[in-house]
Amino acid sequence: MSTDLILLHIVFIASCVYFSWASGKKYGRGEMFEDMLDQELLDLNKTKKFIGEIAEQEQIKKKLK
Repeated sequence: MSTDLILLHIVFIASCVYFSWASGKKYGRGEMFEDMLDQELLDLNKTKKFIGEIAEQEQIKKKLK
């Protein structure tokens, strides 16, 4: 095998590993949130209110810049 072909395989495998990990991380985050709601560790209304407050603060920061 030539060096170029070996390098191509290494890059391909590394990219497959990275994107699989990133996809799993995103999926796992959603599953964890749903589990916390199912077990009533989080209140959906309080969570929505909290996220809304953070979004408002970010908009204020953007306007000041």
